[in-house]
Amino acid sequence: MNESLFYRIKKKFLSFFADIKLYPFPGFIILFGDTNYQLKGPKMRRILNELQPGDVLVRTYKHYLGSMFTPGYWSHAAIFEGPNDVIHMLGKGIVREDILTFMRCDDVGVLRYYNGDIETIQNAIEKARVQLEKGVKYDYDFNTSNSETFYCTELINYCYNLNYPDDLIIMPDSLANDPELQIIIDREN
Repeated sequence: MNESLFYRIKKKFLSFFADIKLYPFPGFIILFGDTNYQLKGPKMRRILNELQPGDVLVRTYKHYLGSMFTPGYWSHAAIFEGPNDVIHMLGKGIVREDILTFMRCDDVGVLRYYNGDIETIQNAIEKARVQLEKGVKYDYDFNTSNSETFYCTELINYCYNLNYPDDLIIMPDSLANDPELQIIIDREN
């Protein structure tokens, strides 16, 4: 893909600011990288016990600027491949990541394709795997009509064919409220 100068600048800008954490008291403290996450063992164990391949995971970070710029509670989405891996979009492109690494955050919710159609769920996982093999890049334009690049929720929409309009930027909270996805584990519980 031949990236324009404007696209490269936007990519650098968003990648840089998405990893900054702001803590408002006392005064403003700015940190880069990992710190202390609020998701703890009991909820992690509950998530691990409930997860099924094809589940959609949504997560949030309380202090990352990237999360603060994403409307709603949830700021990121992934598909659980199973048995221990998720596939999701990061700024560096599509990745397969261990579920425990993915859960290094402040909260995680679990959504399940509502009608339980095994074929649809298996197809969704396979679509994610194909995109992983292709090494699809992150969509910094948030253009849902381009299937050459994806942002996190756009990948979920593509895998499950949830039929969001092409001109809509899909937010993680939209997935949590989608009638085709059932909430299995909700926010902070």
